[in-house]
Amino acid sequence: MNLYIQNDLKNKILQNRDDSIKDTFCYLFFEEGFFHANLIEIIIKNVEEYIIKNDIDIKNLLIWICQCVDQCFISHHDKDDYYCIKNYSSKIESKWINGWKPRIQLLVEKL
Repeated sequence: MNLYIQNDLKNKILQNRDDSIKDTFCYLFFEEGFFHANLIEIIIKNVEEYIIKNDIDIKNLLIWICQCVDQCFISHHDKDDYYCIKNYSSKIESKWINGWKPRIQLLVEKL
């Protein structure tokens, strides 16, 4: 992969670091309360394509995403918390726990 494509891909991935950038997975889930499966898939696929050993920026982002997504599900189930996942389903939560999160954790181990 050439350096320009590599940097462009890294920038696309890292846009999720700022949860105020509209149309990113993190913005839509953390700020708007909508879990977009297609956007988490894009993050994972982009990281799989990008994978560079010792990229601390990507590694930290993935760890942060896992922590925040877990917290969103916890908050959603907490009746005293105002955060609500507007398109919540047990299927989405199960897919997060058993699918997307383990895939992200494997990528973190590779970085």
